[in-house]
Amino acid sequence: MNSVMKPVAFVALLLTLGVAPCVAAAPGVGDLYEGHEAGVCCAAFSPDGQRAMTGGEDKLVYYFDARTWKVIHVWKDHEATIHAVAFSPDGKLGLSAGGEGTIRVRRLDNGAETACLRGHEAGVRSAQFLPGGKQVLSGGEDGTVRRWDLAGANQLDCWKEHAAPVIDLAVSQDGKRACSLDESGHALSWDLEKGQRLRKAAELDDDFKTQGSFPQGGKYTLTGSRANVKDSRLLGALSPDGKRLLLTAPYQVEMQGRRWNPGRPPSQFTPATTHSIFDIFLLPINIAGGILGNDSGQTPGWVPINSKFRTTQFLVQDPSTGALVKRYFGDPYANLTAVGVQDEGARILLGCDNGIIWFCNLSTKQSRSLHHDDDPMRPALRNRLGPDKASAIRCLAMTRNGRYLLVGHGGGKVRLWDVSKGTLIRS
Repeated sequence: MNSVMKPVAFVALLLTLGVAPCVAAAPGVGDLYEGHEAGVCCAAFSPDGQRAMTGGEDKLVYYFDARTWKVIHVWKDHEATIHAVAFSPDGKLGLSAGGEGTIRVRRLDNGAETACLRGHEAGVRSAQFLPGGKQVLSGGEDGTVRRWDLAGANQLDCWKEHAAPVIDLAVSQDGKRACSLDESGHALSWDLEKGQRLRKAAELDDDFKTQGSFPQGGKYTLTGSRANVKDSRLLGALSPDGKRLLLTAPYQVEMQGRRWNPGRPPSQFTPATTHSIFDIFLLPINIAGGILGNDSGQTPGWVPINSKFRTTQFLVQDPSTGALVKRYFGDPYANLTAVGVQDEGARILLGCDNGIIWFCNLSTKQSRSLHHDDDPMRPALRNRLGPDKASAIRCLAMTRNGRYLLVGHGGGKVRLWDVSKGTLIRS
């Protein structure tokens, strides 16, 4: 007879004897916030930046103090993954939207539910309060955008214009206009006063062709296609005010042209591997050696360029007119998993599957990165380790003043950064 008792039999024996087995419990009210037991899918700061909410694949919603990291409330009433959390404009109400198709609105002082909004035929992917806090706008996997009245918990409008799941929403500050973005990259603008669609914004093309010039002299032509790129995932985000739309996807690119080589002695040569090489490149790109050649010790002259490489295209658009504001390219040295837009489109945030966060200033075309460890290696070298599912960034939330950033990771970890100092505050 086998004298080793199997785990299942052991648990059954404990229950028979009236002894409950010791199981690690999720943090409760008053405990220190420790993140989620599975991937973190959404995060939000309160209007004053002092409190925060997160939702995850574990079907839990945490509401906690962003200063002390103490849990204030934990809600367990969803039946599927939490895709969206949001605060009302006055910070007194909070909502969460789940994959089972419901939106739950709660008082934050006592945690009581005030409304449960049902109507989506599939999961709700995005939801937020409208200015005034009396209505909610939502977008779902059923391709609909819906407006709700909180007083009666009833649906006011249902727009069925999208052919793909709606993944992001933004509302103008006066509450008169909204914008919705779906998984295929289509963005629609809405007149909330008249309850009708305004226009369809431009989308991210499968193929493109654009031209640029080198600071030292010379021009180039870029042609790109998504057709030959494996796992070509499109990501998009709307700025909080709805004035800017960001779309991004990886492309296989061919560059042709020529540049002027001024020539310089080896002692003055600095490898040109940053965005300053091109007038439309935003992120550092490690292609200079193969494409541009080495200026060290060369005499002045024209250098022909003919090369192929993979990079990421970023389109910044005005969703109200469909006009292209700016086209950028760059290489984040990893696959993008989350994006965000701040300051009326002046800054974009990029989260990668290797745990790196990029901050890109569209005005100055400068970029910098944050990682959650003290690894001194450049991101390009860290990427040799490959993607990490647990470290992969799933969601980003920033305070209104742009100082603090809340980051949710695939393994359930949540980290709080002081962006101004580039330091990790909580983990």
